[in-house]
Amino acid sequence: MVMREGVETWGQPALSDDEQLGRLMEVMGGSLLAYANRLLGDPFAAEEVCQDAMYKAWCHLDSLEPTSQLRAWLYKVTRNAALDVLRSQRHQTTALLTEDLQDPTPGPETELERKAFIEALCAALNRLPPHYTSVLSLRLLEGYSYRDIAEELNLPLGTVKSRLRNGLQYLSRELASVGVDQSYLS
Repeated sequence: MVMREGVETWGQPALSDDEQLGRLMEVMGGSLLAYANRLLGDPFAAEEVCQDAMYKAWCHLDSLEPTSQLRAWLYKVTRNAALDVLRSQRHQTTALLTEDLQDPTPGPETELERKAFIEALCAALNRLPPHYTSVLSLRLLEGYSYRDIAEELNLPLGTVKSRLRNGLQYLSRELASVGVDQSYLS
């Protein structure tokens, strides 16, 4: 196997499909689960999303270009699976809200607002070039420090800082264009 961005590439003839899937889950499962949990705020839904994402990734692994970054691709598959759950929850929440509006007073920052922000953030991240997406995802959604990001992606610290700055400027413009409060980015 060849190491690529901290994750082994697949297709070694000596390993069966089950062994390769097990290795993929062993190497990436924990970080993808934490990522999904941060997106959803629900550990049970995050586990389900992670399993779904691993299955989808495994089914489409052969379509991944050899030059692609496997880790960034797996995070994108996980993010998209989490977005599917958020969209489903939004439809369910909307139905519940229209049925029962007993307390019209707005409370503090609600779970619904947080999920709407995360959904808008993920949609904006999807429109970014991959080199911004990986850095911003690790910083905003995983909580990595600049040095940790540099080590994780094997990049110079200055490159990480400039990609974060440029990516945050892009995200700020994208979120403002759809009327999303950007204070969450601070």
